Amino acid sequence: LTAPLLLDLARRIGSGEVDRPRTLVLSGLLAGEAERVGEAFEATGLRIDERREIGDWVALLLRSL
Repeated sequence: LTAPLLLDLARRIGSGEVDRPRTLVLSGLLAGEAERVGEAFEATGLRIDERREIGDWVALLLRSL
């Protein structure tokens, strides 16, 4: 459920519909989806500063370039 919503948010940031945040924390991602979600946000000009994993769950800290 979380990944599709976040991918839509990344698309909206990329299109300029939503302002790019300076800092963004994404949590509750399944490990198998985190790579794709992180790449989508990196394409908007954010970089992954930190990635934390506990079991199958991932959190990403992103910052504006």
